[in-house]
Amino acid sequence: MIHIRIENLSFSYEKEVLKDISIEIKAGQIFALIGPVGSGKTTLLRLLNLLDSPSSGKICFDDVEISSSPSQKLEMRRKTSLVFQKPVMFNASVFDNVAYPLKLRNYQRRHVREMTERVLEDTGLIELAGRNARALSGGEVQRVAFARAIVTNPHLLLLDEPTANCDRTTINLIEQLTMKLNHETGTTIVLATHAMDV
Repeated sequence: MIHIRIENLSFSYEKEVLKDISIEIKAGQIFALIGPVGSGKTTLLRLLNLLDSPSSGKICFDDVEISSSPSQKLEMRRKTSLVFQKPVMFNASVFDNVAYPLKLRNYQRRHVREMTERVLEDTGLIELAGRNARALSGGEVQRVAFARAIVTNPHLLLLDEPTANCDRTTINLIEQLTMKLNHETGTTIVLATHAMDV
């Protein structure tokens, strides 16, 4: 669970994308950013994942402002998972794509296998475990990206249009797993969507 406080946040590329945003997201909350394409939702998720730095204002996690300290950023990133709207798959099996965050965090081989297989079962991907992830359909890729994001049991889960390119069955599955993760572990979840019904 992570409590997020955003104060007077602004961000610019060549033009201003976010201006003087202040939001509080309670630990364990599911928080939706709803708005049209180009309204800055993805930018805010990137800022929360510390991929970009604000032009002004601040973001605090559990009342601590993450400075430019590489160790602070690394520690927060280890607790956070982000699913992009257009996820990129490695040229490897579905299993290896989902297991990657665990290997990156130096989990023991036995735990990597157990945790990966459990998430593949939960997401209905176990039959595709040996397939190359780049050969999958759009909906299957979205499921793999979601599985990869939740395999580490993140404290903060960021979802950018998580059900884009998905059929109704996959949408229902992702919604159920998101609720289950939040209910069982208290993961704080921030999702960006243009659809009011997500």
